[in-house]
Amino acid sequence: MSLSENDLRVTLLQYLSGKSTELERAHFEERLLADQEFSDAAAVCEQELIDSYALQRLDVEDMEALKSWIEVSPSRMQRVRMARALLLARPQRFRRKQRIAVILAVAACVLAAVTLHLTNRITQKDSRAVSQVTATNAIPSQSASTPPSVAVPSNTSKPDVILIATERVRGEQQIVTYQVHRDAPIQLQILLTGETARSGYRLWVVPLEEQRHILLEKTDMKAQSVNGQLYLKVTLPPGSLPPATYAASVSRRGDTLVSHFTLKWSQE
Repeated sequence: MSLSENDLRVTLLQYLSGKSTELERAHFEERLLADQEFSDAAAVCEQELIDSYALQRLDVEDMEALKSWIEVSPSRMQRVRMARALLLARPQRFRRKQRIAVILAVAACVLAAVTLHLTNRITQKDSRAVSQVTATNAIPSQSASTPPSVAVPSNTSKPDVILIATERVRGEQQIVTYQVHRDAPIQLQILLTGETARSGYRLWVVPLEEQRHILLEKTDMKAQSVNGQLYLKVTLPPGSLPPATYAASVSRRGDTLVSHFTLKWSQE
């Protein structure tokens, strides 16, 4: 039985805030594994909750329910900042034209907490039960450091948007996976975490396993501003970044910000 949009929102809020019973959590997780349509709807619903939280458009009870879940994770806090920066700048025009791309790009970590919990639960289950579930699993099991793949809408006349946030490297970075189309341009939108300067940036992109091979290098780049958040934007022709894991680095006056991401071909 499919849930209505409102029922899914309520169920997801209860799950994320830890208010679900053990039986409810187990049922929710099993359905995420087995039902691709349901998991896609849950991913979109989660990002909409993040957006609403960022814009403070939830009621007090829902804001409090999400607060602990968001603030315990730096990556979720980053998602809130990115959503706020992108959604406040051009409230109507931006949302109409780029809403789907923004949701999918910002939701690079969609259901990361759900996936981590699922992974932990699966490892504790009987191996026979796991094989029965995963035989028809529509969402491959992910590790905590590898969020679910994000598919960009199928439209070869427009670029596939890859939104990443660079940061000063502190320990192991979370690597986000995106699906791109073979015949579509790729547009990198790179959020400059903590930066205030508007120009003088150098950007280079290299395969993580062959860092001497620079696939993209831009110098003296100017940053664009969205609600006070700076980002760089560059569009590449189709096939410029084949499937691989990449490091995108941005430097200015000796300071370097880095982000890792993985690209895969879309099967659409």
